[in-house]
Amino acid sequence: MSFSSSSALVAALSGARWIVGGDSGDLGWRFVDWVYSLSLPREPGELEPAPEQALRQLRKGGFDVPSFPVVVNTSDGDDAIATEFLAPLKPGPIVAIHPGAGKARNVWPAENFARVISAMEAQGKKVWIVEGPADGPVVERVFELLGSERPRLANVDLCVVGAALRASDLVLVNDTSVMHLAGAVGARGVAMFGTTPSEIWAPRTERFVAIQSKTGQMDGISPEEVLDSLATFG
Repeated sequence: MSFSSSSALVAALSGARWIVGGDSGDLGWRFVDWVYSLSLPREPGELEPAPEQALRQLRKGGFDVPSFPVVVNTSDGDDAIATEFLAPLKPGPIVAIHPGAGKARNVWPAENFARVISAMEAQGKKVWIVEGPADGPVVERVFELLGSERPRLANVDLCVVGAALRASDLVLVNDTSVMHLAGAVGARGVAMFGTTPSEIWAPRTERFVAIQSKTGQMDGISPEEVLDSLATFG
């Protein structure tokens, strides 16, 4: 189970009676001792889905917890906003792309995104872009390479983004929070992994294909490999 300082702080501010989280291990940040009711040891050698790591540690701590999928539901209002946003792209097929990530090492090169977008549009697909708070420079670079902008969904509630991802025919994402959201709302598509292992972090659903870079870096994934994976969805 991995440690996140931001998650620990959010948990502390939640007011929850019981807070369980990953131990900070060799990071030396002992504030988890007063944030968490129970700190779970890190086991970096385990190549299993992250939720299963956490559940296994909870079971070791005496908690009887079953395995279950991560699901995010959206409201009728979220769905309506997403439908209105996607309406100009119909008839599809509609492809959602998130070219950014909170961590620079998880960002696939903008040049590759532009090549994939051009290839999909040549196939008759309609593309739209997810733009998070940190994604502006990457998105603008993709548009510069394409020569024009594409519809983008930005500055909206995450549940609206989730509704739009689910309503799209395909999703292409880096290893980032939007990937987890896409998997949780039931979208289908391709997720790309460089330094992080897909065995641990890929969405736990058969509706997603994970591509693991053979070089350990995001630029080790080729546009052709991504297009081939997207083509498996028809």
